[in-house]
Amino acid sequence: MGTTTAASTLANLAERCSCMRELKVLHAHAFRTCLHQHAVVLGKLFRFAAVSPFGDLPYAHRMFDQIPRPTTFFYNTLIRAHSHSPTPSLSTLFFNRMRQNGVTPDEYSFAFLLKSRSFTTPLVHDPHGAVFKFGFCRHLYVQNALIHLYAIGGVTLLARRVFEDALKVGLEVDVVSWSGLLVAHVKAGRTVEANEMRQAMLASGARKNPGCSWVEA
Repeated sequence: MGTTTAASTLANLAERCSCMRELKVLHAHAFRTCLHQHAVVLGKLFRFAAVSPFGDLPYAHRMFDQIPRPTTFFYNTLIRAHSHSPTPSLSTLFFNRMRQNGVTPDEYSFAFLLKSRSFTTPLVHDPHGAVFKFGFCRHLYVQNALIHLYAIGGVTLLARRVFEDALKVGLEVDVVSWSGLLVAHVKAGRTVEANEMRQAMLASGARKNPGCSWVEA
């Protein structure tokens, strides 16, 4: 079996992995066949260990430490994993380490980082500055994450500023953008403005998702 075929087979098996016992067997096989640093194979194995409900985040950390030059994907995966974990503050640690090591973040880096900040210190502004520094003010996915960050803290002024800035740069705000803005006003107890926002949302043509309240849309 050629290297390409072997790597493809192993990557497909990793994609269908259902538990850490299976993953460890596949990981050991990758070492035996010298595929443990193959980008696709390693990526599939690493993602399962890091973010699957049946994975093992400490094991993913050990895998990460063995990667000579982790790419944005591997950093993003750990940032994402910790944003869903009991240790969301570690997302910031890996984001900072990524920048220190000269690895360029992308829109997913910021989206996962901002999500983690909503569980830790939502009023810290340094991620907002980094969003502009790296030129992601035109990415709706990232802007929505910023709106959500400020909404969770009830910081209506900043949530609204991000929303308005998104409009200024030509982004087509969606139901997620509007919902974040509504959450910000509700959290701050500004119900009159929240109702006005809801009417503006309806007038814009945005529609909530079936089965959700406007705040959850």
